[in-house]
Amino acid sequence: MLNFISTMTSTPSSIKSSLRLVTVAGCFSMIFAAGIASPAATDFFRSLGMNEFHFGLLGGVPMIMLFLQFVGALIAPRLRRRKGLFILFTLLSRLLYLPVALMPLLCPGLSQGAWVFYTILIIALSQALANFSLPLWFSWMGDLVPPSLTNRFWSRRHLWVQSTWTLAYLGVAALSYFAGLPIRVLYAVIVLGGCLAGILDILIYLRIKEPIPPQAPNYSMVDILRAPFEHPEYRTFVRFHCYWYVAVNFFAPFTQLYVLKVLGVSAWQVTILWCLYGIANIPTARLWGRLADRYGNRPVLTVCVWAKSLVVISFLLVTPSVAIPVLAATFFFDGMLNSGFSIATNGYMFKMAPPMERSMFVAAITGLAGLCGCAAALLSGALLKQTTGFDLTFLGRHWNNYHLMFMVSMVLRWGAVLFAHRIREPKSSSTRDVFGYLVDLLPVQFIQIPIGWVRQLTSGLGDKDPLDDRENTS
Repeated sequence: MLNFISTMTSTPSSIKSSLRLVTVAGCFSMIFAAGIASPAATDFFRSLGMNEFHFGLLGGVPMIMLFLQFVGALIAPRLRRRKGLFILFTLLSRLLYLPVALMPLLCPGLSQGAWVFYTILIIALSQALANFSLPLWFSWMGDLVPPSLTNRFWSRRHLWVQSTWTLAYLGVAALSYFAGLPIRVLYAVIVLGGCLAGILDILIYLRIKEPIPPQAPNYSMVDILRAPFEHPEYRTFVRFHCYWYVAVNFFAPFTQLYVLKVLGVSAWQVTILWCLYGIANIPTARLWGRLADRYGNRPVLTVCVWAKSLVVISFLLVTPSVAIPVLAATFFFDGMLNSGFSIATNGYMFKMAPPMERSMFVAAITGLAGLCGCAAALLSGALLKQTTGFDLTFLGRHWNNYHLMFMVSMVLRWGAVLFAHRIREPKSSSTRDVFGYLVDLLPVQFIQIPIGWVRQLTSGLGDKDPLDDRENTS
């Protein structure tokens, strides 16, 4: 990482130092994320008596709070200093997970209904504060990261934060397996450790440089809210994300619950399986960044969306007897795709959003798409609850109500390929170019995965990459 930053010889030293700290802060943020959202959290919520409908609420209600990103986006362009508000609101949002974890221990007399109600309420409030501060962060980072390094910096940062997330998940798995603690005590310990890392993450931002933002245009509130949807290219991206969040949230909020409850995999095994998402980022993050630089963000996004529709198929077909090997392969494959999806999404937002309106353009994606995803999560959770007991024998196996939701998500994901293909990005290449590169060279690269991991973690931006050879010979 340090070598990567050092190669940016044309970048001022203060910016180099800040970019290092942004990456380090992101690593602490991933420890916090692993602490609050591991499979141990799913087990903890089940111990409180939550059912499928409640998990739909847990997945959906916080997404309603994504609408507060519009509020943060309205304020961000008018602030000369964003750091203070970002630190305050993000810190409060993370500390709110402490009462969620400690409430069953400190207030054992609460009824099951009260536990469920207060848990969902506090998580929703935490998400509200976090989502208000997120546009401030995007606006800040958009001004800090040099445009010429956008894709490469975010891909390198993505590699490091996902590697940290993987190690944190392994730590949670080890604690779950060896500690032998009741789930409510175990989750409290994990959240305490995660919140400590989350506080350190926020404190690091005190030392990160904040460039003076561009002068905000003298637009009315209506003009600012309308701007992302009047941008001819960007509105195609907004449409795609709204549809994609609907497709994903018929599936994603219930995956851990399905693996734990239906497939019967233990919590520590599920935690290790989820680590594969982070491990898969190590050999692929830099690759996706270079592909996005050469071919554009849209074709990278389209390839990832097309392939991610295949992931749901494994959940439809997997059985308890082969759950661990099948899910291991699935999560590793999906982790590689998540890396490309994240890098291409961030790259497009930073590239296409006008600097003076960047926070609102980002909010248009995350806020509006979050509302769509919330509706899908609430609907799928209600449908799962209503179809409890559904059992159909077909093609020699049993199909339950989870499979119905997975089928809906699979069909919707196929439709998302069309929306991704219609994203407008000037000067981007064809999706076939990215697909052709992956088919031609990726198998050779993955034969050398162990070597690739080491190189990814130790090499700098200027090191030779197979994509460079392709450019030279084309």
